[in-house]
Amino acid sequence: MKENRRAAFLSLGCKVNEYETERLRESFLAAGYEIVLFSEQADVYVVNTCTVTAEADRKSRQMLRRAKKLNPDAVTVCAGCFSESAVKKLGEDLVFSETGADIIAGNATKSDIVALVEKYLTTRERILSLPDINEKGLSYEKTDISTKGKAFEGDEERVRAFLKIQDGCDRFCSYCLIPYARGRSRSRDTGAIISEAKDFIINKKREIVLTGINISSYRGPSGEGLFDLTASLCDELTGLFGNEGIRIRLSSLEPNSFKEEDIKRLSGKGQICPHFHLSLQSGSDSVLKRMNRHYTTQEVLTSVKILREYFDDPAITADIIAGFPGETEKEFEETLLFAEKVGFAKIHVFPFSKREGTKAFSMEGQVKKSEKLFRTGRLIELQDALREEYISRNIGRESTVLIEEKEVSGGTAFFSGYTERYIRTYIPLEKAPDDISPGCMVKGVTKRGEGNDRLIIDSDFIIL
Repeated sequence: MKENRRAAFLSLGCKVNEYETERLRESFLAAGYEIVLFSEQADVYVVNTCTVTAEADRKSRQMLRRAKKLNPDAVTVCAGCFSESAVKKLGEDLVFSETGADIIAGNATKSDIVALVEKYLTTRERILSLPDINEKGLSYEKTDISTKGKAFEGDEERVRAFLKIQDGCDRFCSYCLIPYARGRSRSRDTGAIISEAKDFIINKKREIVLTGINISSYRGPSGEGLFDLTASLCDELTGLFGNEGIRIRLSSLEPNSFKEEDIKRLSGKGQICPHFHLSLQSGSDSVLKRMNRHYTTQEVLTSVKILREYFDDPAITADIIAGFPGETEKEFEETLLFAEKVGFAKIHVFPFSKREGTKAFSMEGQVKKSEKLFRTGRLIELQDALREEYISRNIGRESTVLIEEKEVSGGTAFFSGYTERYIRTYIPLEKAPDDISPGCMVKGVTKRGEGNDRLIIDSDFIIL
């Protein structure tokens, strides 16, 4: 009886994977499985993998092997992006051998995993389900989910909801495997997005993060773009739930995707978090050209200027790759100077990772590992200084914090969560009102806490 079977899940990599793993949990729940933590013994382990870097590949293999050690008799499923890239690179026999997986499922067949598991349990023959993700006409798959709050006993209450609106990418940046693993860009129906957002709010999610592989490429059925969708979503939620205590956050954005009329319109929507993450990658025009990024640093500066004109000191964050092939010391210095000029609130720094199958893999001028690590360190030093500067500007600012959890730091218990500008903020438990709990939105004036990357609110609370 499958209602006696236990299934466990692990999501690696991006927020899109997190969303899809949630959908997988629900599909197994609907099929009568008990959902347990990945660290527990289960009958089925599903690892939703990542392939964005060589380290992501390693972690994917490691977690699949760990699942087999937890229960050698369990069905192990290798799902997602690593499945797509590894089979093409190594062949299915070697991937089955290296991972110990019983089932390998690509991104186009994640919705079939319950059926694949049932088939394996009947035949005990390994299964490869990997249709061509780049097949022309591939449509956006149905991904609606309805499980909200706790998915299973022992799971943490989730107060922030990731809402997938788009999949795939048409950019084909010279360093990136994702278009090959995820396929071409395709968008979800606007009505389905709005419907699921309403469902999230009804089920007490206070923040919705719009996510996808490249959400800047979103196109609805009538040609509406990302910012049209976002504005419509704000209007719909305001009409039903009011304007207070609900937030919408946008995930990673193309740096040249901002038009003044769109940002002006969004700035009038009270639910939009003033936090914009740019998929920048470099601050050198010559490096951006080799990366096949479709913008210049001047276009990025224009976008930043627009955002700061219409939002009050927004948190503008970015991804930057250190040590891209051919990156000279001069080009690296250009990136440092550009990041300082923009004044990012935070930078996610990555050393360049060679991915076989991309143009950058065989480019001339591969930077030595030691130099990549040195440049990564310098970027991190700059990011730490910029982060401290931005946090300091937020001391004394009235902010709203979405409470996510209780934690203990330095012997003191706190509630903690993120402000609308995505700064981790703490409320001392001993000073918090009795009716504060995870899922609450609290407004108050921030003060400096212990540590550089910390703010606190310890008085004059307003619960939204």
